[in-house]
Amino acid sequence: MSSLSEKPVVIIPAYNESGVILRLLKELYEGFSGGYYNVVVACNGCSDNTVEIVKSHFPDYLCLDIELGSKINAINEAEALGLGYPRVYVDADVVISTQSVLKIIEELGKEKEPLVLAPRAIINCSNSDSFVRLFYSAWEKTTFFIEQGYGSGVYALNQSARQLFDTFPNVTSDDGFVRHISPALKVGICEDANSTVEAPRSISDLVKIKVRIKAGKSELTNTASSSNDLDSKRRFVLRPTVTEFIFYVFINLYIGLKVKLELRKGGDLIWHRDESTR
Repeated sequence: MSSLSEKPVVIIPAYNESGVILRLLKELYEGFSGGYYNVVVACNGCSDNTVEIVKSHFPDYLCLDIELGSKINAINEAEALGLGYPRVYVDADVVISTQSVLKIIEELGKEKEPLVLAPRAIINCSNSDSFVRLFYSAWEKTTFFIEQGYGSGVYALNQSARQLFDTFPNVTSDDGFVRHISPALKVGICEDANSTVEAPRSISDLVKIKVRIKAGKSELTNTASSSNDLDSKRRFVLRPTVTEFIFYVFINLYIGLKVKLELRKGGDLIWHRDESTR
């Protein structure tokens, strides 16, 4: 591996991802072996064999074995190695191809001003129940999905964007944080790139991850110093059907209530994640 500071880098925080991480690492290998970017897998707090899987199947990737189970700490420890730019941050349970990563890197390289890019998300609902499918049929018409790139499991920063802050703060939503670090930051979607995200199997699984996302959003709303709007007044870019709209609003109201109840009980939210797709 060349010096880490000489090339763009893909950073993958991973916590107990033994069942899914190989599909992502395989997709990234063509670009890595071609010398286009480095790959750092920041395993953190793993009690399964994620570390062994990464090291045995892809020994050329840089694999960190971090004791503390924290996504934010894992990213910060990876970045402390002195990495290059642009930086592409990828959730271990999504899939993005070499071609899509290179398109994102290319677009970031053209822009000198601070820019964060995400690929266009492809939400795979083929294994999900009808309620989950109904929710995502509405979600895919929102401003968050269409214009802001939320839900792709991937975001990337050019050098000037990454230099707007020091280390990642201890927040629940790292992707939400980077989108709102400064009014000078431009947020965009690379339409020539896509990532595949597995939708939760059931509505209860969906609620688990949406509770975490809602809590992270509330956290940023309370602490953000940026003038960027964390809660867009225009929820939908495309008009949902009446059924989609009612169900989407109902689920979001329920999730908001659940977040408030959890915070009242213990003060801190449990880190919910969807295990149905792992």
